[in-house]
This record gives sequence, structure tokens and C-alpha cells, in this order.
Amino acid sequence: MVLALIITIVFLLIAAFLLSIILYDLSDLAKQMSYKNKTGSNFDLTTQSRFAIVTDIQKKVNRLYCDLAKERSDRKEKEKNVQTLFTNISHDLRTPLTSIKGYSSLLRKKYGDDEYLEIIEHRLNNLNDSLDELFIFAKLSDETFEYVKEEIGLYQVICRILASYYYDFEDKKIVPSVVFEDENMVVDGNRELLERMIHNLISNVLKYGVDHFTISEMNGVVCFNNACDKTHKIDITHIFDRFYREEHHQIDSNGLGLSIVQKIADIHDWRIEASIDDDELCIAIDTNFRE
Repeated sequence: MVLALIITIVFLLIAAFLLSIILYDLSDLAKQMSYKNKTGSNFDLTTQSRFAIVTDIQKKVNRLYCDLAKERSDRKEKEKNVQTLFTNISHDLRTPLTSIKGYSSLLRKKYGDDEYLEIIEHRLNNLNDSLDELFIFAKLSDETFEYVKEEIGLYQVICRILASYYYDFEDKKIVPSVVFEDENMVVDGNRELLERMIHNLISNVLKYGVDHFTISEMNGVVCFNNACDKTHKIDITHIFDRFYREEHHQIDSNGLGLSIVQKIADIHDWRIEASIDDDELCIAIDTNFRE
């Protein structure tokens, strides 16, 4: 009886010892995985373990990493092909579109104001805007895209662009205002991209906004606030997603406007967030943020 108890205890001690070795080997694999995930390194997990269960786990995890890397590579290649397609479509359609717009202008000169010509020109302008958005989106998505930064007075740029939309706001009966804590605020950015960002944000207000629109700045955070009549239909978690469109407006939007704004913010290492308070949409850009 005593001998059997001693044998049992010995076996338990041996099992505990072996289990501790296995746990140590698995802990070592876990540390390698943590470092690999954190740094994005491309090494294979290694182990000196003599236990088949540990080496089997190591091989399977390495195989999963390999499959994941291939999936990412394939997805990246598909994204690149889509971007190239966007660029080519934009280029290929611009020439005939310009010709059609030219003939439309000639018809207007010949026949004067006409309801159908007005509809045609409106649709042509929408198509032209969509092609421009596709081209810009593809360019911003290209990892080889290069841009030059300079010091830019943000308040002056916003006021100038906002003034160019005077009649658009008047037609929509929206009263815009600009309130900056620091009107001499300067940001380090690309002028062309910054202007595109502001144009897209203002265009978004003109499509979906009502009543009033305010651009404010405090401590380097610029907020675009506008009242909306159907904020309950806006999915705030996907508002910056590519091709996202608010349910109640489908015709004049390709869903790229705010996605382009997001990409421009990312290029400048700025943080951009959207929120809804009652019936007001706020898009805030933190120009202080650096990743």
C-alpha cells in the first residue's frame, strides 16, 4: 500500500515536471508570437522542445502565419488592381465626357434654356465629379504617391473656399460661419490635398445639411458642424468607409467624399472623428495628433 502510494507520488511529480517543461516551451512560443505581432517581423517561430505536441503547435502556427501573409499579399495586389482600374476609368472617360459637355453647351446656346438640357448638364457634372473622386481616391491609395508639405494658414484657406460656395449655401438656405480661436493658425500640410479635404467636407454639408453650418477651431482641433434632418439614418461607425452612402441620399453621391477626407487626414497624421449630437453631425480633425 505504501509502495503504491510512493509510486503514485513519483508519477505525479514526473508528470508535473514534464508539464512545467511543456508550459515553458509554450510560453516561449507565445512570447515569440507577441513580438512578431507587435513588430510585424517575418521570422518563423522556433522551439527546442522535444515534445511532439509543442513542435506540432509550432508548425501549425507558422503555417497559419504563412497563409495569413499570402492572404494579405493577395488582398494588397487586388487593391492595387482596383486602384489602377479606377485611374484608367477616370482617364478613359474624361475625354468623351468633355466632348459631351461641349456639345451640351452648344445646344444650350442654340435652343436657350431647356429643362431637359438642364437635367443632362446636371448629370454630366455629377459624372465628372464622380470621376474626379475616383481618380483622387486611387491616387491617395497608391503607396508610391508623393506630396510636398508647406506651412499653410488654415483659417484663410477655409474662408476663401467657403466664399466660393456662397450661392450654393444661399440656394440651400444654410447659414455658414467660421469661428477660430486662433485665426493665425498654421498647419504643415499639402495645399492641394488640404483644399480637397475642405471642398469635400463642404460638399457633404450641401448634400445632407440643413439650417446652419459652423467651422470652428480650438486648440488645433477643427470641427465641421452641420444640422441634419435625418441623423438617425447615418451609420456613424461607417461614415468614412469607401462607398458608404447615407440611406436617404443615393443619387448625387458616390460614397467616396468622406473616405477621401479620411485618407487625407491619415496622410497628414491627423486624427479624424465623427459624432452625432441630437440632430447635428460633427466631424472633428485634430491637427495636433501624430501617430
